[in-house]
Amino acid sequence: MNIKPFFLYMVTTLLTVLLTGCSGDGGGAAAAAAAGVYSYSCDGTTSYQKSTTRETRTVSGATTTIIHLHGKAGFATSTSQAQFYDGLKASGYNLIALQMPWSGTNWDGTLCEGLNYLSTVVEEEHTAGRKVIVSGHSMGGMHTMIYAITSNRSNNIQGVILLAPGHMLHQSNKMLTATADDVTLAKNLIASGSGDTLNTFNTYNNGQERPLTSTARYYLSYHDPDTYPNVNSILPAIKLPVLWLAGQDDSLTTTYNMVSLAAQITSSNSLYKVVAGDHQGMLYNAATPAVSWLKSLGY
Repeated sequence: MNIKPFFLYMVTTLLTVLLTGCSGDGGGAAAAAAAGVYSYSCDGTTSYQKSTTRETRTVSGATTTIIHLHGKAGFATSTSQAQFYDGLKASGYNLIALQMPWSGTNWDGTLCEGLNYLSTVVEEEHTAGRKVIVSGHSMGGMHTMIYAITSNRSNNIQGVILLAPGHMLHQSNKMLTATADDVTLAKNLIASGSGDTLNTFNTYNNGQERPLTSTARYYLSYHDPDTYPNVNSILPAIKLPVLWLAGQDDSLTTTYNMVSLAAQITSSNSLYKVVAGDHQGMLYNAATPAVSWLKSLGY
């Protein structure tokens, strides 16, 4: 592994956090990072429409819907999330879990395309007269945070639930190192006019490098430290209530120092709580505290 690209990424990332905001991966609209205000724009980007797969739990007369985003290489229909889904339904909440472009090992859309797809479903529920909470597990949790500060996209949600959030790119030297060569490859492919050609790239998941099939343009939207939002810029900018549930035996809880990250959230009615379980197992224990928090907000 050549350390030079990684060093350049770290320097560039630091300058980005200090001096600039982060724009969307195709919208071309600049995001703001001044006077403590940070936002992320997906304006001008198309919506992800390549998957209609979703998992739903509906309750007659429900007034609140939780829209859930699965983790990296996960699926909306994953059985590990079923107890979380069922716990919400049993307490009177609708649940819609969306299949996102980062599912499985064939990634077929950008981050902004995925967030715009989420926005479409949020608007559908809002138009139907229901309150909306967005939740996300692991990588889906990170993208839930990003959605919470995405300009013109988060106006119609009442809060967010983060379940063992992961893929905090700038918090993980291992992830940056593991993907640095592939980020360079993807940038070179785009420069040569091959940004929309399928290729094999590495991601980093559960402590291991894992191959996935994607285009350079899609891949960079999740792995380029020059454009992917830094969690330390996102958290202070969140104005919505946040429930952050961390797994007691999840290595990411200590690796990311989640309690310190969560302390950057200053929005009212926000709560950080540790529940039993590892990165996946905590999902079996997430419904009860989630319902308690939702009821404390009056939903």
